Parts: sequence; C-alpha cells; structure tokens
Amino acid sequence: MFRYIFYLMSLLLMLAYGWSQEWPLDVIHLRNGHSFQGVILRETNDSVYFRQVIRLPGKPTYLLDAIFFREEIARIERIEEAMRQSWMIKLEKLELRGVHDKRRREALRLERRPEGAWFYRGERFAIVSYLSNEELTRRVIVRLEDMFVALREYLGERTKVTKILTIYLYRDMTSYQQALKERGLGVANPAIYIPSRAEILIVTDWEQLAEQLSSLRAKHEAQLRDLDRYEAELRRHYHGHPPAGVMEKIKIARWQLLRINQENEVILERQLQPLFRRCYHEGFHAYLDIYLYPQGSHNVPRWLNEGLAQIFETAIVETGDIHIGHIDAQRLHQVQQLLKQGSLPTIRDLLRSEPRHFQVNHSSEIYASDRYFLASWAATYFLVFSSQAKGSGKNSGSLSGPALMRFIDDLASSENPKKVLEALTGKSLDELESDWQLYFLRLRPDGTLRAL
Repeated sequence: MFRYIFYLMSLLLMLAYGWSQEWPLDVIHLRNGHSFQGVILRETNDSVYFRQVIRLPGKPTYLLDAIFFREEIARIERIEEAMRQSWMIKLEKLELRGVHDKRRREALRLERRPEGAWFYRGERFAIVSYLSNEELTRRVIVRLEDMFVALREYLGERTKVTKILTIYLYRDMTSYQQALKERGLGVANPAIYIPSRAEILIVTDWEQLAEQLSSLRAKHEAQLRDLDRYEAELRRHYHGHPPAGVMEKIKIARWQLLRINQENEVILERQLQPLFRRCYHEGFHAYLDIYLYPQGSHNVPRWLNEGLAQIFETAIVETGDIHIGHIDAQRLHQVQQLLKQGSLPTIRDLLRSEPRHFQVNHSSEIYASDRYFLASWAATYFLVFSSQAKGSGKNSGSLSGPALMRFIDDLASSENPKKVLEALTGKSLDELESDWQLYFLRLRPDGTLRAL
C-alpha cells in the first residue's frame, strides 16, 4: 500500500507538470516498468535508500524518500560520485530550507483577537486571519515574508514605509463579500488590493484540507514516537545489540511514515498554490504602490501592473535563489487558443485599456476581464523575458531588476507609451505586434520555441 501511494504520487506529479532538471540524477528502474530519478543515499545488501528529486516547472523542488528492495530493481543508472556529492550538498540545503521554514512558522508571534481572528504584525505587513487553522495562517505569513524579500532584492526599494499594509484572510465567500460590502466594493475577484486603505482582502477554501493533513501528521508523529519507544526497549532487552533484521524493519517502518508525511506536505503545497498565488499577486500590487511609487508619484499603466503581478505571483524563493519567468502552462494554453481565435486583445488594445477592463463586477464580465489579464501577462512576459528588449540580461534573456524599473518608470511617466515600447525593442509597434503573436504561437511550456 505504501509503495502504491509512492508510485501514484510520483507519477501524478511528473505527468501533470512534466520533468525538468538541471543536473543528471541516479535513475532506478524497477521490474514493473516504473523508473525514478533522484539520489541514492545509501545501500545495504537487500535495500537501496533513495531520495527522489522532482523539479516541476514553476514550482519548488520536491523531495520524496523511498526504500527499494533489491529483488524489485531491474537496473540502476548511476551518476558520477562527484555529481552525487554536489547533489548531496544541494539536498542538504533543501532539507534545511524545510526545517528552517518550519521553525520560522513556529516562532511567529500571533495574537488571538476577541472576535476570534489571528493577528500578526511584521516589518512590512500585518495579517488579520479569520481562518481557524493556525498553521495555515503561519504558512501564509512565511510565504509573504519571503515574497516581499524577493521583491526588494529584484526591484529595490525607494521609500520608507509610511503606512502599514494589512492583509485580511477569510475562510468563506460570505464573510469575504461582507467585508467588501463594508468597504463599498462589489467585485467578484477572490482577492483585491485597496490602495486607499493599504489593504489586501483574500478568501480561501482550503482550510479543511490543511486541518486534515495536520491531523494525519499528528497521528504519524505519535506512531514514530511508538517506534522510538519500541527500539529503546529492544536495545535494553538485548543490552544494546538487538538483532540486525529487527532493527532494519524498524528503520524501514520509520522511513515509510516519514515518507507519507513528505507526500502529504507535497499535496498540501500543491493544493495551496492558488492561495499563495493570490497573496503574491496582490502583494506585488501593494509593493509597487507602497515601496516604489508611493502616493501616486507615477502612473504605472494598469496592463503592465497586472502583467507583472501575474509574473511575480509564480515567483519561487529556494535555497537563497529567486526564480521568476518560468512559463505558466495554463496561461500559455489560453493565450494560444485566443490567438488562434483572433480574440486576444492586442498591444494597441492594452495601451488604450482602462482599469475597468481588469475589474470583475459580474459573472458576465469574467470572459472579457480574463482576456485582458491574459493579454497583459503575455505582453509583459514577451517584453521582459523574450530577449526582444534592449538591455536584456545576456544569459537569461530577461531584463535585470534595474532595467525593469527603468522600463516601468518610462511607461509610468510617458504620455506616449507607444514610443517607449518602440525605443525598448527597436521595432515599430506593427513589427512588435507581429513578433509578439508569433512568439506565443511558437512558445512551448518548457520555454523553448517550436520551429517555424
């Protein structure tokens, strides 16, 4: 049963997102036809202790531990020892990241307000959470802290905080809509940044899942304590030298429980991605407004603001590195479908667009709103990451943080955005329009381009 869960979890992750890796890995091929890529941690006469490495495009690296028995292994493709040692260093950093994040979550100082809300006050924002699940609230706080650090490192910071950003988390649509009504708003978006109040309002429906997995984790931790007690009793009984076979069985049982907890963590992280993306998206709008262009000092075009927010909502902060610019496969598919139908707003449409094109007030407006959101993402991605812009980074093909800020400044201060885009790319708007559409028709989810 444990092995079946491991197979299913691994295959679903790889099939859903495809395989992406930077370095070669050990590969274990089983007699049943399955194969797994990762790093061999150690080997015994009858077992191979293995850490599977799953790198999903646009997602953090996932690690899943497993024990494979010799009789089920058909063959092993081994990497060179030097490469394995490099991977062991990286895996140690990834493990420490998980431990560090857990300690950060546990160390947060949360207050319980009389109305039942959790309250947190940090350096850059405050959280008022109406979620009953405390751990989920702590996860959101740590992710937002990381996001604001990432934004500061990439875009810089131009002003000291004059107002504290407050983020409200709601557990159901009813309380969320009531909060919007109290602020005189009637939008259908599941999250919103309100500049005049320096507030972000977000609704999530994943609290029950977090509670279920927390309960399972507690159960497994109790079972691990039972195993520890059983092992201690055996050592006392055999005067410190219990039978090797019995100890190996205890070790395997412990690994199985730890692996199930890892798998549950992966499941929870995947399921919470929509919530984190909402937080990052609105957090970007707030960062732009509070730290870069306070008090309306510049008029950043709404299409660019939304395009960048969609790019930064998928940012990954991992082992000290910041990753942005990976392809959002779902958005890419939708953009390509709209291009083929001839219904994607053009760059000219975006230059003429107004804030109302990005605000959903009724369900009938969702289609038009989505089209403008998708077009703003595609246009911004093309300008920032397609190597079309002058001043692109030599290696990544993307604008550096300072170059991106100059681009935003130019568009925010110019009354003729068409000239800004032509100066940035060295192309006429007609040429830019044609190149942009062709680029997205050729673009693959892995970032490569199909042949003409």
